[in-house]
Amino acid sequence: MLFSFFNPVDRDGVLTTDIYRDYRFYFNRVIRNYKPRTYQMTGSLRPEQLSELLYGNQQYYWVLTMLNNIYDPFYGWITDQETAYQCAIQQYSLVGGEQILYHVDAQKNRYYNLVEDPNNSGHWYDKGDKNMLHLQYQGTLVPVDIYENAVMQNEAKRTIKIINPSDIQSFMNDFIKEMQKATL
Repeated sequence: MLFSFFNPVDRDGVLTTDIYRDYRFYFNRVIRNYKPRTYQMTGSLRPEQLSELLYGNQQYYWVLTMLNNIYDPFYGWITDQETAYQCAIQQYSLVGGEQILYHVDAQKNRYYNLVEDPNNSGHWYDKGDKNMLHLQYQGTLVPVDIYENAVMQNEAKRTIKIINPSDIQSFMNDFIKEMQKATL
């Protein structure tokens, strides 16, 4: 729907969808008249599925992705846990594979590249400090591996912004009017 509104453009003698148009410009002009609300997703519905559930039309998926600044719905959108694991495996396959990425303290502060002194529990040093001369942290740190990190990043995608389902038709009408102004 979004990409079919404007006439195709000629690219080297081939008519193609006008993907070069700044649709964000029109979106921003319209969205300022609406108050997006926070929505907590359950499960791992794809944008099309959530659009169908909320708005009764899967073609409005782009409203969800644009509203949440998601440019790649395959990696920017929530996935199931197994997919998150597989993405982590692929992401780190060339840089060490399964590994501890960082450690966290009780306040969830992250500490990178630390190792614990095997002779003095709770004393943490930089990996490069082989002689353990420069203490970086003292206390309990919890390791976070590639899988746990992937799940935490994935879960952060669970909270999104939506347009109130009762406003979606009005939003779409306003959006189309904005685009019509551009074709005049």
